Amino acid sequence: MKINIKYFLLIFVLLTSAACSLPFLAGDSSDPEPTEDITPEMPTPAVPTPDEVSEGVDSCLVGVWTMDTYALNNKFLDLTQSPNMYVVAPSAMTLELRAEGSYAITGETIVRADIPSGSDYMQIDATHNGAGNYSADGSSIFLSDSSYAVDFGTIIISIDGETTEGPFSAIPLPDDFMSPPSTTTYVCSVSSLLITYDGPSGTITEEWAR
Repeated sequence: MKINIKYFLLIFVLLTSAACSLPFLAGDSSDPEPTEDITPEMPTPAVPTPDEVSEGVDSCLVGVWTMDTYALNNKFLDLTQSPNMYVVAPSAMTLELRAEGSYAITGETIVRADIPSGSDYMQIDATHNGAGNYSADGSSIFLSDSSYAVDFGTIIISIDGETTEGPFSAIPLPDDFMSPPSTTTYVCSVSSLLITYDGPSGTITEEWAR
Protein backbone atom coordinates (compact mmCIF):
# COMPACT_ATOMS: atom_id res chain seq x y z
CA MET A 1 0.00 0.00 0.00
CA LYS A 2 2.87 2.37 0.75
CA ILE A 3 4.32 1.79 -2.74
CA ASN A 4 0.94 2.45 -4.35
CA ILE A 5 0.54 5.67 -2.36
CA LYS A 6 4.03 6.79 -3.35
CA TYR A 7 3.35 6.48 -7.06
CA PHE A 8 -0.17 7.86 -6.75
CA LEU A 9 1.27 10.89 -4.97
CA LEU A 10 3.82 11.42 -7.73
CA ILE A 11 1.14 11.30 -10.44
CA PHE A 12 -1.11 13.53 -8.30
CA VAL A 13 1.53 16.22 -7.93
CA LEU A 14 2.58 16.08 -11.59
CA LEU A 15 -1.00 16.43 -12.80
CA THR A 16 -1.74 19.16 -10.28
CA SER A 17 1.35 21.13 -11.24
CA ALA A 18 0.90 20.75 -14.98
CA ALA A 19 -2.77 21.71 -14.94
CA CYS A 20 -2.34 24.66 -12.62
CA SER A 21 0.65 26.15 -14.41
CA LEU A 22 -0.76 26.42 -17.91
CA PRO A 23 -1.57 29.92 -19.19
CA PHE A 24 -3.50 32.02 -16.74
CA LEU A 25 -4.87 28.98 -14.78
CA ALA A 26 -8.34 29.69 -15.98
CA GLY A 27 -11.25 27.33 -16.44
CA ASP A 28 -14.05 26.86 -18.95
CA SER A 29 -17.31 27.01 -17.03
CA SER A 30 -20.05 24.69 -18.28
CA ASP A 31 -22.91 26.53 -16.58
CA PRO A 32 -25.39 27.96 -19.11
CA GLU A 33 -24.53 31.57 -19.81
CA PRO A 34 -27.23 34.17 -20.45
CA THR A 35 -27.49 35.20 -24.09
CA GLU A 36 -29.03 38.59 -23.46
CA ASP A 37 -26.98 41.74 -23.03
CA ILE A 38 -25.94 42.87 -19.57
CA THR A 39 -28.68 44.92 -17.98
CA PRO A 40 -28.05 48.64 -17.40
CA GLU A 41 -28.31 48.12 -13.63
CA MET A 42 -25.13 46.03 -13.57
CA PRO A 43 -21.90 47.99 -12.97
CA THR A 44 -19.76 48.44 -16.06
CA PRO A 45 -16.00 48.02 -15.52
CA ALA A 46 -13.90 50.97 -16.58
CA VAL A 47 -11.96 50.34 -19.79
CA PRO A 48 -9.04 52.66 -20.51
CA THR A 49 -9.05 54.76 -23.65
CA PRO A 50 -6.51 54.01 -26.40
CA ASP A 51 -4.46 57.01 -25.27
CA GLU A 52 -4.00 55.41 -21.84
CA VAL A 53 -2.46 52.15 -23.05
CA SER A 54 0.90 51.37 -24.60
CA GLU A 55 1.23 50.60 -28.28
CA GLY A 56 0.53 46.93 -28.94
CA VAL A 57 -1.86 46.52 -26.01
CA ASP A 58 -5.59 45.98 -26.50
CA SER A 59 -7.43 48.36 -24.16
CA CYS A 60 -10.20 45.78 -23.69
CA LEU A 61 -7.77 43.47 -21.92
CA VAL A 62 -6.56 46.00 -19.38
CA GLY A 63 -7.92 45.43 -15.90
CA VAL A 64 -8.32 42.80 -13.20
CA TRP A 65 -9.89 39.46 -14.14
CA THR A 66 -11.01 36.71 -11.76
CA MET A 67 -11.56 32.96 -11.91
CA ASP A 68 -13.68 31.17 -9.31
CA THR A 69 -13.45 27.64 -7.94
CA TYR A 70 -16.02 26.16 -10.31
CA ALA A 71 -14.28 27.44 -13.42
CA LEU A 72 -10.88 26.36 -12.14
CA ASN A 73 -12.22 22.89 -11.50
CA ASN A 74 -13.62 22.60 -15.03
CA LYS A 75 -10.28 23.67 -16.47
CA PHE A 76 -8.44 21.19 -14.27
CA LEU A 77 -10.72 18.31 -15.29
CA ASP A 78 -10.43 19.29 -18.93
CA LEU A 79 -6.65 19.09 -18.71
CA THR A 80 -6.23 15.99 -16.56
CA GLN A 81 -9.21 13.96 -17.84
CA SER A 82 -9.32 12.49 -14.33
CA PRO A 83 -12.66 11.49 -12.73
CA ASN A 84 -11.02 11.34 -9.28
CA MET A 85 -9.26 14.71 -9.04
CA TYR A 86 -10.87 18.11 -8.61
CA VAL A 87 -10.36 21.67 -7.36
CA VAL A 88 -12.21 22.63 -4.17
CA ALA A 89 -13.18 25.90 -2.49
CA PRO A 90 -11.94 28.45 -1.66
CA SER A 91 -9.67 28.19 -4.72
CA ALA A 92 -9.57 31.35 -6.84
CA MET A 93 -7.21 33.20 -9.17
CA THR A 94 -6.70 36.84 -10.11
CA LEU A 95 -5.14 38.05 -13.36
CA GLU A 96 -4.12 41.67 -13.85
CA LEU A 97 -3.33 42.90 -17.36
CA ARG A 98 -1.78 46.35 -17.17
CA ALA A 99 -1.88 49.25 -19.60
CA GLU A 100 1.90 49.43 -19.99
CA GLY A 101 2.07 45.82 -21.22
CA SER A 102 2.89 43.80 -18.10
CA TYR A 103 0.79 41.18 -16.34
CA ALA A 104 0.62 39.49 -12.95
CA ILE A 105 -1.29 36.47 -11.74
CA THR A 106 -1.83 35.31 -8.18
CA GLY A 107 -4.09 32.90 -6.39
CA GLU A 108 -4.67 29.89 -4.20
CA THR A 109 -5.72 26.42 -5.31
CA ILE A 110 -6.67 23.31 -3.38
CA VAL A 111 -6.68 20.06 -5.34
CA ARG A 112 -8.20 16.89 -3.97
CA ALA A 113 -7.82 13.36 -5.32
CA ASP A 114 -10.05 10.47 -4.33
CA ILE A 115 -8.17 7.19 -4.04
CA PRO A 116 -10.19 4.48 -5.83
CA SER A 117 -11.97 1.70 -3.94
CA GLY A 118 -12.96 3.57 -0.80
CA SER A 119 -13.28 6.95 0.88
CA ASP A 120 -9.52 7.57 1.03
CA TYR A 121 -8.18 10.77 -0.49
CA MET A 122 -5.24 13.12 -0.86
CA GLN A 123 -5.39 16.91 -0.87
CA ILE A 124 -2.79 19.59 -1.45
CA ASP A 125 -2.92 23.38 -1.45
CA ALA A 126 -0.71 25.74 -3.41
CA THR A 127 0.02 29.43 -3.83
CA HIS A 128 0.52 30.70 -7.38
CA ASN A 129 2.51 33.72 -8.54
CA GLY A 130 3.34 34.67 -12.10
CA ALA A 131 4.45 37.76 -13.98
CA GLY A 132 5.74 38.92 -17.32
CA ASN A 133 5.01 41.09 -20.32
CA TYR A 134 2.34 40.78 -22.97
CA SER A 135 1.09 42.38 -26.15
CA ALA A 136 -2.12 41.86 -28.12
CA ASP A 137 -3.40 42.59 -31.59
CA GLY A 138 -7.14 42.11 -31.12
CA SER A 139 -7.12 38.36 -31.62
CA SER A 140 -3.87 36.99 -30.16
CA ILE A 141 -1.96 37.52 -26.92
CA PHE A 142 1.83 37.25 -27.01
CA LEU A 143 3.70 36.58 -23.76
CA SER A 144 7.34 37.34 -23.07
CA ASP A 145 9.75 37.38 -20.13
CA SER A 146 7.29 35.22 -18.21
CA SER A 147 7.98 33.61 -14.86
CA TYR A 148 5.68 31.34 -12.89
CA ALA A 149 6.01 29.62 -9.55
CA VAL A 150 3.81 27.28 -7.54
CA ASP A 151 4.52 27.04 -3.81
CA PHE A 152 2.99 23.82 -2.53
CA GLY A 153 1.76 23.94 1.04
CA THR A 154 0.17 21.25 3.18
CA ILE A 155 -0.57 17.81 1.86
CA ILE A 156 -3.32 15.82 3.56
CA ILE A 157 -3.62 12.06 3.22
CA SER A 158 -6.63 10.19 4.62
CA ILE A 159 -6.32 6.39 4.62
CA ASP A 160 -8.75 4.03 6.34
CA GLY A 161 -10.23 6.89 8.35
CA GLU A 162 -6.86 8.10 9.64
CA THR A 163 -5.71 11.52 8.45
CA THR A 164 -2.15 12.78 8.42
CA GLU A 165 -0.86 16.08 7.12
CA GLY A 166 2.39 17.93 6.73
CA PRO A 167 4.42 20.16 4.43
CA PHE A 168 4.86 18.97 0.88
CA SER A 169 8.26 17.39 0.23
CA ALA A 170 9.60 18.37 -3.18
CA ILE A 171 9.46 15.75 -5.92
CA PRO A 172 11.86 16.36 -8.83
CA LEU A 173 9.92 17.95 -11.71
CA PRO A 174 10.96 18.62 -15.32
CA ASP A 175 12.75 21.89 -16.03
CA ASP A 176 10.53 24.69 -17.31
CA PHE A 177 7.38 22.57 -17.09
CA MET A 178 5.54 25.68 -15.88
CA SER A 179 6.41 27.81 -18.89
CA PRO A 180 3.23 29.07 -20.59
CA PRO A 181 2.78 29.08 -24.37
CA SER A 182 4.07 32.25 -25.93
CA THR A 183 0.93 32.78 -28.04
CA THR A 184 -2.78 32.32 -27.30
CA THR A 185 -5.94 33.59 -28.97
CA TYR A 186 -8.66 35.54 -27.19
CA VAL A 187 -12.09 37.13 -27.36
CA CYS A 188 -12.62 40.09 -25.04
CA SER A 189 -15.71 42.03 -23.98
CA VAL A 190 -16.42 44.48 -21.18
CA SER A 191 -17.08 41.74 -18.62
CA SER A 192 -15.62 38.51 -20.04
CA LEU A 193 -12.37 37.23 -21.48
CA LEU A 194 -12.03 33.91 -23.32
CA ILE A 195 -8.50 32.66 -23.96
CA THR A 196 -7.88 29.57 -26.11
CA TYR A 197 -4.82 27.49 -26.91
CA ASP A 198 -3.85 23.91 -27.69
CA GLY A 199 -3.82 21.59 -24.68
CA PRO A 200 -2.74 17.96 -24.30
CA SER A 201 -6.21 16.69 -25.24
CA GLY A 202 -7.37 19.40 -27.63
CA THR A 203 -8.29 23.06 -27.52
CA ILE A 204 -8.49 24.59 -24.03
CA THR A 205 -10.78 27.54 -23.37
CA GLU A 206 -10.16 29.72 -20.34
CA GLU A 207 -12.97 31.90 -19.04
CA TRP A 208 -12.28 35.00 -16.96
CA ALA A 209 -14.73 37.60 -15.64
CA ARG A 210 -14.57 41.10 -14.14
